[in-house]
Amino acid sequence: MLDADNRRLLSERGWVVYLETSVAQQAERAGRTRHRPLLSTGDPRQRLEELMLVREPLYRETADFVAVTTRRRVGHVAEQIVQAYRGANAQR
Repeated sequence: MLDADNRRLLSERGWVVYLETSVAQQAERAGRTRHRPLLSTGDPRQRLEELMLVREPLYRETADFVAVTTRRRVGHVAEQIVQAYRGANAQR
């Protein structure tokens, strides 16, 4: 996602959804696994905050739709995405 060409390719090839969540929620979710090399630091939450400062603007720039996922049920988020997708395609 950091590479501009990758963002361009995503935008050209499909409808992009940014699943937005808080750093606190990310830390909670990432804490359940040890397979997160970027978070193998003394302070994973601090690292997440640093990563999001750089990445969030890029995610927003690339996304056709932003779905807030913090403390929300998967089914509700999925339905919101489906509705947004249908609405976006109805306007084409």
